[in-house]
Amino acid sequence: MKRWPLTLALTLGVSMSSALAAGTITVWYAGNFQGHIDVVNKTVLPGFKAANPDVNVRVEFIPWGDLSTKLNAAFAAGTAPDVFMHGAAATAGFASNSRIESLEPYLKEIDAADFGPTLNQGKYAGARYMVPVFGAGRLLVYRKDLFQAAGLDPNKAPKTWTGLLNAARKLTTRDASGRIVRAGLLLTSNGIDLQQVFASFYFQTGGEFFGDDLKSVAFNNPKGVKAVRFMQQLFDPKTGVSPLGEPPSPVSPLMTGRAAMIYAVPDDISDLKTSNPDIYAKLGVAPPTKDQIQSTMYSFSGFFLSKDSKDKADAWKYIKYATSGKVLEAFNAAAASVPPLNSLVKADFVTSNPVLTAYMQNLRFAHGNPNIPIWVKARDILSAKLEEAMYGRISAAEALSQAAKDITTELKR
Repeated sequence: MKRWPLTLALTLGVSMSSALAAGTITVWYAGNFQGHIDVVNKTVLPGFKAANPDVNVRVEFIPWGDLSTKLNAAFAAGTAPDVFMHGAAATAGFASNSRIESLEPYLKEIDAADFGPTLNQGKYAGARYMVPVFGAGRLLVYRKDLFQAAGLDPNKAPKTWTGLLNAARKLTTRDASGRIVRAGLLLTSNGIDLQQVFASFYFQTGGEFFGDDLKSVAFNNPKGVKAVRFMQQLFDPKTGVSPLGEPPSPVSPLMTGRAAMIYAVPDDISDLKTSNPDIYAKLGVAPPTKDQIQSTMYSFSGFFLSKDSKDKADAWKYIKYATSGKVLEAFNAAAASVPPLNSLVKADFVTSNPVLTAYMQNLRFAHGNPNIPIWVKARDILSAKLEEAMYGRISAAEALSQAAKDITTELKR
């Protein structure tokens, strides 16, 4: 599945080596998606300047792949931006190293109720550190026409794991050698995507990755094993519904017919609305399946206030303005992403997009990754062990046991 097209860095305003004028704050945006750049240049910066003529803003767009490295280097050198964007899962690492400011004293100035649970995605040790800007969830997206051709009701998506597996098997087609030609449910068998699919299934069992104190591993249990074993069924070479090692493709497998169902974030399919409206019209978006509960992965990215900022008052002014309703509407409309405000469920860019509407309606089932300082390491450890399990190199129980052991070691460092 494709990702945000964030591959280049763009700096607006004065250069890195130039001395900043008094009253200047630096803001780092994650990525360089052109739609976001246009919104910032044409809407956010002019609007903020009109409301705050005494504050100058220097904006940079940093690729996601470079963001953490550049931030760590900037903090070490004492040149960190006043405001920066990052994913919610980075909260604990920055907060535990005293790199970001708690926003609790400031949040009374915004409509926290409108943000609802999205405001808690950047919560760590009882304090909130992030104001969300945009998000994405993982939902089952499927071809209604292929459902109908396979004898399935296109208006009744699977609700349980058993229903999902049975539907995917009916939708899967193979050639004479047994190779999957069309995946009933196409999944990625490695990396972060694999971990996020596991997370959704595991959350549906009622499980959590860590204990209440966030200091002990909690996924190495029968619930976790159950989720891994179900995923192994999906990848089974003989009876499964998704091939192992499917290479990424710039073209949606729903459009090519390579897949009848995928787990997708809005960006994976939003461009089909304009590039292939005929296929887009045939898409259905299903609520999360259920084992014990309905749940699925949603994650948000947003603004953090640097603890090193020498002008926190003006930095907060920028965060407050850049996360106001009109600005967030324009920013999320640019990329058809999930807005963090409940009030934007009625925004034109949402109501005119049935797929995005479904993501907003299912936001109530959202479950984010845990906020712990070592989450990135823990995620990568778990991803590697899950991959071994999918390829049959180790059992489901062994994968979780080994991952739990390695992550426990990291927790104790």
